[in-house]
Amino acid sequence: GFGKYKLQPEAYEKAAYYLQLKPEECMMVACHSFDLDAAKAVGFRTALVHRPLEWGGDAPQIGAAPDPEAYDVVADDFIGLSEALA
Repeated sequence: GFGKYKLQPEAYEKAAYYLQLKPEECMMVACHSFDLDAAKAVGFRTALVHRPLEWGGDAPQIGAAPDPEAYDVVADDFIGLSEALA
């Protein structure tokens, strides 16, 4: 481990460092806006993948819905993400 955790800028910066990439060469893929926003703040590109059944079929969503306009790629699933990145 890095000794740093998601949402701390150092977690993303260290990941890029160990991958030998610049932050803008990395992409955070997540279904939660807080993960994506933290990665974006250090320069990562971002991909929002929806998980409509994350909380169960009839359960209300917890937290604010992500703003799809805020991210580089938005997909309904990982197949859609793959197609968007092709």
